[in-house]
Amino acid sequence: MFRQPETRPISQEQLVAEVKGIYAGLVMVEDKCIQVDAKQAKLARDAPEGNAPKLTDDQWQALTPLYLTSGPGSY
Repeated sequence: MFRQPETRPISQEQLVAEVKGIYAGLVMVEDKCIQVDAKQAKLARDAPEGNAPKLTDDQWQALTPLYLTSGPGSY
């Protein structure tokens, strides 16, 4: 048998505020993902034929948590 974590009741107003805060954070992360994607797409369009810039391993590692933070269906 597993113990349930202790919780405390919250009001409807507190729940609404919490959800709005989470949503605002997700919107900010999604906007950042869109900016990064648009910048990469522009670099690819402006590059000579067959010479599109590639992300480094470090850049991919930095982007992965950003995309994962935005949640399912957002990438």
